[in-house]
Amino acid sequence: MAAGYAVLWFAARPAGQPAISYLGQFFGAECVLLLSVGLVLISTLPWVEIWFDGIDRAAIWHRRVAITGLPLLVPHILLAANSNKSSLGPPLAVIGAIGAAGAVQADPLARQYYGRPPLREAILLPAGAQQPARKYLDWHRQNIFSG
Repeated sequence: MAAGYAVLWFAARPAGQPAISYLGQFFGAECVLLLSVGLVLISTLPWVEIWFDGIDRAAIWHRRVAITGLPLLVPHILLAANSNKSSLGPPLAVIGAIGAAGAVQADPLARQYYGRPPLREAILLPAGAQQPARKYLDWHRQNIFSG
């Protein structure tokens, strides 16, 4: 999907658009695409679980697309110059990046579950879901979510 989006992005490049700025815009657009796909993958939509043959594999791909998409913000910020830019743009980008990076550390509930290492041995399940067996959780912790 990301490769097809890239082909369409560059095929539709407007005449006269500076190449460096257009490349920076492309990095931002790919970042938004990948992070949006990551949000869908971590959702509890039934078709996601079916398409990925289980929620565990969808969670792995969620992590992969997020890790791939987030670093694309750096070249986007550096290259997507606007000729009418304000002096507030770069400071706001830095503030946003710092805020995003520190969100998990600042929110006690999020840090309990998503911090490195997790401070709480728990699994978040939808209402009415059955708790998986300890053997199943231990295997996944060791073989799937170890990194």
